[in-house]
Amino acid sequence: MKRTIFDFHAHVFSDELAERALCSLLKDPGERERARTTCGARADMTQSYLRSLGCVGACAMNIATKAGQQTVINDWAAHTLNRDFYTPFGTVYVNAPDCIEELRRVKALGLPGIKLHPSYQHFDMREDAFFRVCEEIRALDLLLLVHCGEERGRPGVIPGHPRDLMEVARALPGLKLVIAHFGCQRRWDIAQEYVIGQPVYIDTSHTLGMLSKKTAEQMILAHDPDKILYGSDTPLLDAGQMIQFIESLSIPEPLKDKIFYHNAMRLLGKLDK
Repeated sequence: MKRTIFDFHAHVFSDELAERALCSLLKDPGERERARTTCGARADMTQSYLRSLGCVGACAMNIATKAGQQTVINDWAAHTLNRDFYTPFGTVYVNAPDCIEELRRVKALGLPGIKLHPSYQHFDMREDAFFRVCEEIRALDLLLLVHCGEERGRPGVIPGHPRDLMEVARALPGLKLVIAHFGCQRRWDIAQEYVIGQPVYIDTSHTLGMLSKKTAEQMILAHDPDKILYGSDTPLLDAGQMIQFIESLSIPEPLKDKIFYHNAMRLLGKLDK
């Protein structure tokens, strides 16, 4: 059976930046070559690759790692990416002096949400600045996707701790929150303690090779079936292998359809509620 798939968590870059991004994000030469030959981190090549896997669309996640990048990145996302395939998320730098104004501009550009990454963007989810950003995101009725998990190469260091994020979520009812990487990348015990079973969305991205089938099945079956989203984190991991992993899980077929497509479509307002 050919399944309809929407990738909720992908990254693409301009042709000028794609190779530099691959070299920065993928330190292993074999992984860089794998990414070059499949998606290249470029928008057009990634679109072709994802379509070959059965994907009808993807959310393109963007991250400003400096305050001065946010406007340029948001303009590129809004005006350059193929909106027939991509649903681009905007970005803000939490500690930028014009962060709130840029959030309002993201809304005006027609972008549906924001991605935030505490490690790459150097903010603390316990600080007032992050709370104010989340408060404005809720007021603007935008989606918020947040990276949570253990930092690569630094075992035990969790700059984005779901405990802190869930405190913000409880203080802001109605915030449309997606927690990436099954709730806490590489620390499934923490994900199960703070995220799984709570009224927030999770995505499956960047868990391949880190998460066992048994643990993935346990977490999926313990979470709201309408709040689980398929995501690959391409080009960081191979989308084809990520699809195969979700397909291999011993969970009901109708649930797989929700994870791969229907939940994302409803969250993005592309299906009737």
